[in-house]
Amino acid sequence: CNGYDDDCDGLVDEAGSVGETTWYYDADGDGYGGTTSVSSCTAPSGSVATGGDCDDSGAGTNPSAPDICDVIDNDCDGSIDEGGFCPCSVQTYGGHPYQFCRTSSNWNDAAVACAASPGYTLATLTSASENTWVVTTAFTYSSGRWWAGGYDSVIEGRWEWITGETWSYTNWAAGEGSSQSQDCLQLGNTDYTWADASCRSSGGYVCEGVP
Repeated sequence: CNGYDDDCDGLVDEAGSVGETTWYYDADGDGYGGTTSVSSCTAPSGSVATGGDCDDSGAGTNPSAPDICDVIDNDCDGSIDEGGFCPCSVQTYGGHPYQFCRTSSNWNDAAVACAASPGYTLATLTSASENTWVVTTAFTYSSGRWWAGGYDSVIEGRWEWITGETWSYTNWAAGEGSSQSQDCLQLGNTDYTWADASCRSSGGYVCEGVP
């Protein structure tokens, strides 16, 4: 890679030349290339010498981008919504970020607060392992009651998730989940079981983000 036909084959700095640089195609023009690369002496059109872009379809995502609370790994460091940019404490499970919000709210206000962060809703608990992790983690912040995203206020007795996900897992405590005046799902039992509560009552809340 010096601008001369060193090997007298009629070609200058052809493929395989000593001293080639790895160039990364930069589809979004943010100065960082994605995973597609080529080695050559000069930069191909649309390529840069720096890789590491974890999403080369948007200029707002690259190793130099500021992280914000949007369920995206903006700075490509392998973590989502870390660093205190979200309004509540963030923990990650199964590739999803969860915000644990200790502000005492009713269910509807909690749902609105979660939705204020792009990509977040009140948490949906669709497996025993997720439920156990959420409750255990919530208790590290407060041993009180926590709202999740279940409700039966539309049709009494038909519990739904706020996201529309299939209601396939339940973990009601004995005698819970059937009261006609208590239409929202609340966590807080030490055995990880659920309670139905008046949506107007107060509690902390867990928001879940879907990347």
